[in-house]
Amino acid sequence: MEAALSQGALPIEQATLHYGAQTPDLLIYRPLADRCAAEVPGFQVRYYAEHQTASIDLTIHPGRINLAQIMTNTAAPSMAAFYLSGPKPMIESFRDSLITTYHLSPNNVLIDAWE
Repeated sequence: MEAALSQGALPIEQATLHYGAQTPDLLIYRPLADRCAAEVPGFQVRYYAEHQTASIDLTIHPGRINLAQIMTNTAAPSMAAFYLSGPKPMIESFRDSLITTYHLSPNNVLIDAWE
């Protein structure tokens, strides 16, 4: 991810990573994502955790990734690409919503199914 963005291998100007886990300690790629956000122009990251730990981290949004909120905050979603990675039920749900509810082309929804 870092190399592709910083070396200009991807033809994009902006990328936002929405990264969620059950608990903050399971955000295992957070150091890499934070480094990319700091060093790669146009790269942003938003964290989500379904369950917060005793010490509240204000940079982590409580709950699951909210697709409706993402779509509300995405300028020209029909021109954006959505790369989905995670558990199969989440991927299927997000893909179906992006295509059916938000009327995106299936070509704009890319999937990394790791199950």
